[in-house]
Amino acid sequence: MFDKTLNEEQLKEFSRYVIAGLLILAFSFSVNKILLNFLDYRSCYLIVLLISESYAYFLNKLYVFESHVEDRIALFSEVVRFFMARGVIEIFNKIGLMAVVEIVHLDPVSSKYLIQAA
Repeated sequence: MFDKTLNEEQLKEFSRYVIAGLLILAFSFSVNKILLNFLDYRSCYLIVLLISESYAYFLNKLYVFESHVEDRIALFSEVVRFFMARGVIEIFNKIGLMAVVEIVHLDPVSSKYLIQAA
């Protein structure tokens, strides 16, 4: 009924999306592990969130989708939409992380891995 095969451009974009996702995940975990040596996991989470989401935005924009905007207003709108969408997701991740650390008593690093994988 519908042709469900990916064309070459879609396959290229999908491959870049997977690669970018793995890079973002590795970056986030690395920064998290380093900062946990100096900060409480709650503070660390916020800093890692801001850094890794910024990295994710630029990596997706420039590498995965190769998107460009017309002017600064369009860019600002795009950035706001991206961070709002990611912010909603991260609220649930933060609640999950705190629950796993405080209720299940799993260490913060393992808890972050568990939440990110879910």
